[in-house]
Amino acid sequence: MTPAQQARTSGFNASLSQRGVFVKLLPAGELIKVLVQIVVPESDKYAPTTEVRNASKIHILRTTLADNQITPSVGDSFQSQDAKTEYRVTEVKDNPADIAVVYTCETVTA
Repeated sequence: MTPAQQARTSGFNASLSQRGVFVKLLPAGELIKVLVQIVVPESDKYAPTTEVRNASKIHILRTTLADNQITPSVGDSFQSQDAKTEYRVTEVKDNPADIAVVYTCETVTA
């Protein structure tokens, strides 16, 4: 791991300690701590008045994925610890040089 990646990992872990949330990969995965970023749709004068879909990005450290031996892919779902929110993966951004993998998800809240 390069010094820059070490610094980014330290910053990521600091963010996890402050605003990380626990999710599990369905159907029966272990709880892992991730960062969830809400994606705000761009405003458009032709957009529907009610939001059709909610989206989120889930950021997971590569080390977390390796330690838990999981490789989420498009179509898989994460569920929040309280089982009130489900995130269905629609896109995976996996840059080998980055410390984390980013999963773009459709978000459904019960």
